[in-house]
Amino acid sequence: MSNSSKSRLTQTSPSLSLSDIVIGSSCLKKYEYGLSKFSDYNRKTNMGTELIRKVIRRAYVNKLRSGKSPSWRSITGLIDKICFEGIDTKDDDAVDEAYRRSLKLINRVQGSWFKPYFVKEDYEGFLDLGLRRSILGFIINDTIDLVLFNEKDVVVCQVTELADNLSPLYNDIRLRGQAWLLAQEIGKYPTQLRRIMWQPTDKIKIETVNIIKPEEFYDKTQKAIGHIVDAIKYKTFYPSINEQCKTCPFRKKCSF
Repeated sequence: MSNSSKSRLTQTSPSLSLSDIVIGSSCLKKYEYGLSKFSDYNRKTNMGTELIRKVIRRAYVNKLRSGKSPSWRSITGLIDKICFEGIDTKDDDAVDEAYRRSLKLINRVQGSWFKPYFVKEDYEGFLDLGLRRSILGFIINDTIDLVLFNEKDVVVCQVTELADNLSPLYNDIRLRGQAWLLAQEIGKYPTQLRRIMWQPTDKIKIETVNIIKPEEFYDKTQKAIGHIVDAIKYKTFYPSINEQCKTCPFRKKCSF
């Protein structure tokens, strides 16, 4: 394919995020309904949750780069910076809201949860790495929370809240998809998947899995994403009948 053809493909091809792929892998009918007024149902993020994710990601990278646990002063300063980002300082109501949000977040993470878990590792790190790749005429895109690398390993990290509905790490289609996107970009297979989770007790739990057979792993991942993209492309939105139907917001619309 010529460079001009690639350019046209990038400019005109429809786009899907890995969040769309996750919804489609769960139930294509849910994906179809999600395109209408419920389009943001599965993509809403609690503001407090997003702020904590930012704090953990930045603190983790700072630890890797400096070799030292971040001080409590640096954590509170980081929280203030995040909470007041984009705030009009002349708007008293907006400033008060940002201040309340900052205090609430500081109270939630107060203590030493960040110290014992950000252990010294021989890695460099990148935050919020945006990637995109063409497959079957669609552009697949997503943003990786955190990528760690050294001469031997490349680790794709997901920062999230501990929840009962989290997929087993090795089977998490979004995390696998992120690793696949990164492999396509850098021409090297990521060797580990990692999930950094905080619990209701504001403690950190870290899960890591090694990718033993990378070629097989990424081939299966690409095929799984391709099946979902193919179904979306040809609008074959069939339902998946399972336990999730009981809590699905679209169950009254679904004819199955």
